[in-house]
Amino acid sequence: MYILSKIKNYLVPDLIRERTVLFGIYRGLKLEINLRDKLQVYLGLWERETYPFINRSLRNTDWFIDIGSGDGELCILFLKKSFVPRVYAFDPLTQSTDQMKKDLYNNGITNDTRLIVSNKLVGNTCSDNFIKMDDICVDNDKNGFIKIDVEGSELDVLKSGSSIINSSNISLLIETHSKNLEDECISYLSNLNYNTQIIYNAWWRILIPEFRPTDHNRWLWASKS
Repeated sequence: MYILSKIKNYLVPDLIRERTVLFGIYRGLKLEINLRDKLQVYLGLWERETYPFINRSLRNTDWFIDIGSGDGELCILFLKKSFVPRVYAFDPLTQSTDQMKKDLYNNGITNDTRLIVSNKLVGNTCSDNFIKMDDICVDNDKNGFIKIDVEGSELDVLKSGSSIINSSNISLLIETHSKNLEDECISYLSNLNYNTQIIYNAWWRILIPEFRPTDHNRWLWASKS
């Protein structure tokens, strides 16, 4: 992996500019991309294992909560390619939400009133910087989709939304950052009558790896039994 990274840095220029994604679920979106960091996004390969599950949610979701929204490409996808009435984006990094605003402009949806962006963290901590998932305003009678990518706090986020997870007809896409956290999330959701599926990394990740800060990075898909 180290050698592949060195080769990529040698061959790919360090330049960020607006590019139209070529393939995959984000095809056609205009994103500011540095090919050194986001070549897989540009080629439609980044986290491709999750695409079938995201496509499923694009067709039947009435609200979407993106916890750990990063640069916001998934929120932009829902705003551009679905009729979802409400999208929430939560990310504590202003650099990420500022980048999302640039890409909203690039895609002609700067003033889309369906989107609410917040720099608050989501979890059970009592602080002005935090919000519980249960305090996010959604219609529990409608179909919902929640994506969680919070670098190790995924179980705490789930527990902060026990009411919404219990009462709503929702699906969840959760990135886990250790085997222990993966097992705990599965156990927690199973107790709430969710079927949980591990999304295994594709075999071709051996050849085209995604460079991750931890050894264990994979996704869970959960929906009601």
